[in-house]
Amino acid sequence: MIQTMQSELFRIRKSRLFFGCLVLAAFFVFALALTFYHNSVNGMLSAISLVPFTEFLFSDYSLVFPLTLFFCLYFTEDFHTGSYSMVLSKGANRAQVFFGKLLAAWISVFFFLLVCFGVAYLSILMMGTARHDIEYSLPAMGTFLLIQCLCFFGYTAVLNLISYLLRHRIIVTIVAFFVLGVLYLYLTKISAALDMDYSLYKYWIVGLSHSLRINTIAEDFMPILITLAVYLFLPTVVSFSLFQKLDLRSLEIGFGMEACVIVLITTCLGAIVINLSRNIIVTSVVGVIYGFASCLFIGSERGFVIPGSFAYRVSMFFSDKSTYYEAPVPATIGGCISIVLCLIVMFLVGLIVFSHKKKIEN
Repeated sequence: MIQTMQSELFRIRKSRLFFGCLVLAAFFVFALALTFYHNSVNGMLSAISLVPFTEFLFSDYSLVFPLTLFFCLYFTEDFHTGSYSMVLSKGANRAQVFFGKLLAAWISVFFFLLVCFGVAYLSILMMGTARHDIEYSLPAMGTFLLIQCLCFFGYTAVLNLISYLLRHRIIVTIVAFFVLGVLYLYLTKISAALDMDYSLYKYWIVGLSHSLRINTIAEDFMPILITLAVYLFLPTVVSFSLFQKLDLRSLEIGFGMEACVIVLITTCLGAIVINLSRNIIVTSVVGVIYGFASCLFIGSERGFVIPGSFAYRVSMFFSDKSTYYEAPVPATIGGCISIVLCLIVMFLVGLIVFSHKKKIEN
């Protein structure tokens, strides 16, 4: 699981989308800091309090929208590329893959929020220290930000669940943003209509983050704790259950077929070359040339004449049908014929080569 988490963190670190969303969120919090300072100046306040400023950072969805965009694409990427089978074929079990990916997502959320908080507080301090006193309460602000981090962890688990349910990146993204809008509109209206003391909107994890107030944390501690526990554990358990039952057999079949063809062709070819040349360098050069030719013609519409290229395109067909040949029927027939002909030729050459005994060199 640690290895999976490290590889996922490396992927996130190399993701331009992640840093693009981070820059966007940092711009949003800078705008919030500027707005808060402007309101403080207009209100003729002698001091700037960081306690209401901390609440003001979550007064809209400035941090939610960029994270939603990134994680909808991040969680569905493995379905889009078909990389789950390759990861599992390396010996990692499903629990390691699932929790390694989720932990990496939570770590990236924490880093994301840490950077945004740094930009926000640095901006307000640079603007306010010259002309105003700064008031703050570290325990209250720290407790509030900790709960906010847990809220975002819970929301990440929800996005993970939606991704495992729907799998298609465009559909997942549309549904996630649709859910954000619909739940905000309807839950706030229902709560207002019922005149509820504790808004129904706060039972939605994003609503809890949006509506949370520092002076009511102690009063609403139990509902907050229950909401956090439900959104942290329930989506995670359901997502893991779906991942355990996820049918990857079609992908495994594709890569299994590729492995069979490549192993069979290369083993026969290697045995013949080794017996003829009795030289490891010559054998290695022939293997490199064959591998290079297979890679060179993978994208070609005539590449099916090379068994390695054809086997790769067949394996990718099971994960993404759009990667197959434009003329699938002739390509499939031609690829199968090329494999059969190669095997027949190598079988006949092998019979001839191995029927002539050579002296064992000292």
